[in-house]
This record gives sequence, C-alpha cells and structure tokens, in this order.
Amino acid sequence: MNLSLRQWLAERQIEISHIKTFAAGQLAGIAYRIVQDMELKSLMPLDICTLAEVLQLPLGTAEQEISVLASLSEHLLRNLSQKKALKRNEGTWLAFQIAYLLALEQILLQEEQLKRPWLNRAKIPLQATIIISDPQLQGLLKTLSPGKLTDTQAEQALSSVADSLLVQQMNHATVAWLMANGAEELEAKLLTQRLDNSLPGYLLKIIAQNSAPLAQLQKFFCIGTPEDVLNIDLYKENYRASLLQTLSTPLLMEHFALKNIYVPLSGIPQEPNSEQSIDLKTWVEKQLNDLETIAVIESEPGYGKSSFCQIWAAEVALKLYPHWMPILIRLQDIKYGKSLLETLNSGFTLNAHVNLSTWLEQTNNRCVLLLDGLDELPASHQGNRAKKIFIQQLLQLQSQEQHKIVLTSRSQTVEEITSEIPLQWRRIKIQPLEINQLKQWFQQWAFVQSLPTSQNFFYIPKTSRIICQ
Repeated sequence: MNLSLRQWLAERQIEISHIKTFAAGQLAGIAYRIVQDMELKSLMPLDICTLAEVLQLPLGTAEQEISVLASLSEHLLRNLSQKKALKRNEGTWLAFQIAYLLALEQILLQEEQLKRPWLNRAKIPLQATIIISDPQLQGLLKTLSPGKLTDTQAEQALSSVADSLLVQQMNHATVAWLMANGAEELEAKLLTQRLDNSLPGYLLKIIAQNSAPLAQLQKFFCIGTPEDVLNIDLYKENYRASLLQTLSTPLLMEHFALKNIYVPLSGIPQEPNSEQSIDLKTWVEKQLNDLETIAVIESEPGYGKSSFCQIWAAEVALKLYPHWMPILIRLQDIKYGKSLLETLNSGFTLNAHVNLSTWLEQTNNRCVLLLDGLDELPASHQGNRAKKIFIQQLLQLQSQEQHKIVLTSRSQTVEEITSEIPLQWRRIKIQPLEINQLKQWFQQWAFVQSLPTSQNFFYIPKTSRIICQ
C-alpha cells in the first residue's frame, strides 16, 4: 500500500496552491497529521514516493506543485524520525526523493528561462490524459513505488549517486516523463544528465539540513565529523552544495552542461628542464602540499582556465572537504576594498550571509582560494599599480601558510608581473588538446549532439591532419 500525499491533501480539501503560503510551522503540522495517519494504516517511510506522484502529472501542474511536495516530504522525514529513528535505507529513500525533486525543479526553471520549444508542446491542453495513460512511463513508475530499497542498495546509492540502481531507475522514469510531455528523446536524456550533475549538491544540502534524522548518511558526503555529527556549519555546507548544483547549468544555451563534454586538461610546469606535459588536476592537487607558494595556471585565451576552476571546485567540495574548503572567486566581479579580505569578499557569492574573513580566520579549516582571471581584474584609478598591490597582498596571505591560493591568468599578464615583482609562485601552462584528448572530446560531443553535427566540428581539424588514423 502506498501513501499519496496529493490524495491525502485532496481528501481533506487542502489545496497545494494554498500550501505555498504556509509557514514552516503549518507545514510541520500537516506532516504530523500525515504521520499519525500512517501509523493507523501501518504505513512505512518506504511507502512514500513523492517523485512517482510528481511524474504522473503534466508539466504545468508539476511545476506548480514540485517545491511544495518536496518541502512537505522533508517535514515528513523529520516527523517520522521523531517517532522512530530512521533506518539507513529509509533515510536514503526519502533524502534521494527530496533531492531529486529539487534538482528536477532547477532543470525545469532553467528550461523555462531559455524558452525551450519542447515546453510549448508540453503545455498543450489535455496533455494530462496522454501522460497518465503512457504505458512506458507507468511501467517505469512501478519500479519506484512502493519503495523496495535494501540497505545494500542504499549504500550503493550513497556511494555512487548517479551510477546507482536507485538513481538509474529515477532517471529512466524522468526521461519517459519528459518525453510524454513533448521532449525529444535526446533532449530528455540530456536534461536528465544535467540533473545528475547537480544531484550530489542537493543531497548534500538535504542531509546537512536534516543532520540528526540522517546522521547515518553524513559520512558519504563528508558532513560534520565522526566525533560530532551535529556540529555543522550550514553556510559552508550550502556553499559546497552550490558549487555542485551549478554543474547543471546549460552550456552556451545548449541542452547539455560543461561537465558533459569536459575533457581533463594537461599543462607544462614552467620550471627549468620541465618539458613534459602532465595532467593539470594532478599538478594542482600536488600543489596543495606546498603552502609557501601561489599556484598559477596560465594559458592563452580560451584554453579552459575558467572551465577547470568550475569543475575542480566542485570536485574539491565533494571529495577533499573537510581537509580543504574550496572558495571560487571570479576576479572580474571584485571591487577593491581597504584590505585584501575586503576585496575578495566583494566577489564571494555568499557575502550577504558570511564574511569571507570569518572562514579564512578559522584555524580548523584550510581553504583553497580559486581566484579566476588575474587578467580580468577591474580597472582602477591607480592603473597597473592596483594589480601589483593585489599580487603583493596575495603573497602576504600565502606567506601565512594556512590556506592555498590558486590563481589563473593569461600568460601575457603573468609575464608582465613576473618581470616587475619578485614572486614566489609555481606556474603551469595549459597546452592545446592532444590527439587522444581531441578524440575523447569528439566522443563526448557526439553523445550530446547528432553525429553529423559533431563531425562538422571536426571537419577543419581532420583536413589539417590534427586528428589522424
């Protein structure tokens, strides 16, 4: 037997459109009543499948209700845990549904902002009847409801996320739902792939916000510490989550994201007798052991410095925290302040809630400051002197040997500064993609575009004999 939240609300004449205006306490009250009803009917947390409910709705209705149902599910999670501690598979089941719904909502908002043509097809009147009767979709929804998640499957989901059986089942149902709403098959798969990119970020946020009920899940996302699972800095966790959530952002208004076509870059360290190209990420992570110097990633324009920063910041947030806390700042967004910390804080996306200096002054957490675009520093009435002062301030901060600064810049800017200021830094210069990297890029591009379109991108390289054999 399943629990339908929409049916429960309808039976009590509670309209979801009205719930949007409810305070958190009122939502908690509704959740409390639902849990009472579940006890009378001997229903369990695995009998809740909010995702399946949403995927039976036409797009227009789903867009209006998805945030309310996700929020109500989160309150249910808390109320259920107060009655009885959730088993790991139960907590995983509920957390993944809530996170998946929020990730899906983000994808739909992005598509609305880009005014995708498939949305017009989705909103044709009476489309609801077509969706409900779609046999493929209904068959896939049966794999989700009622929940049959074992503890082993829960651990796999927490460890592998997008590659897990649970998320693959959710993805198959979502692709079918998008297609039933008018999206082409390739569109639907790419949208779901973008959703997968951001899913770890939403999971991290949900688990951090519900640290007590989901204590068993924390270690999989490096939340808290084994000694004190309740001492959690939500601002840090939400910032980590935001770095992962941005991985769903469409690239250049396409249906896919940067992560889906990204190819690992390589570079040559700018040191004597160093001519061998090495993996860029490996080099940068090795620099984390050196707190005396600034790591500088340089290249010609368009070689992927900013792309690397976005991808690597998310990796650090997921895999290297709490040993390293990533902070990504685009230097073109800063405003010069009276001090370096004031200057950097102006470009910190969370500065409305946290002053960056608070994190940098903490002794129990090392930060890796990813400062992207030295060549894009704003113009100043001081001219080039402002850039020199900024560099000197960075060197002073690095000399404290508590945090690590990773700076990106065009090679020309680096050469200009090096000739005028004695610097203590380690440099690596990104190299053009090699043959194997180009082949990998083509394979990934062929997945997100039609094969003829992909081949057009490689027409010039092939005639230039860049790619051979």
